[in-house]
Amino acid sequence: MVVSLIIDMDFKPQKHVLSSELGDSIILLDIDKGEYYELKGTSVLIWHELELGKSSDQIIEKLSMDFQDTSEIKKDVQEFITDLLRRGLLVEVEN
Repeated sequence: MVVSLIIDMDFKPQKHVLSSELGDSIILLDIDKGEYYELKGTSVLIWHELELGKSSDQIIEKLSMDFQDTSEIKKDVQEFITDLLRRGLLVEVEN
């Protein structure tokens, strides 16, 4: 999947991925693979927005309002979503 196309797509967590907050982190458990991941910092905010059904554009817009340095936000969100897709933690949502 081409990273630049991520921005025009919507995603949601896969049904086989469970999430749980642990302090300032979120633990993701892929029950199909038996793998877990820890999200910290901005990735926690992005995951919450994905769980709420927010689009990539909406997530980028929200983060741009929350942070002063917006120069890297779009690229960082795209890379994070691409990584989640590669790991099978997200699925594309049809509009």
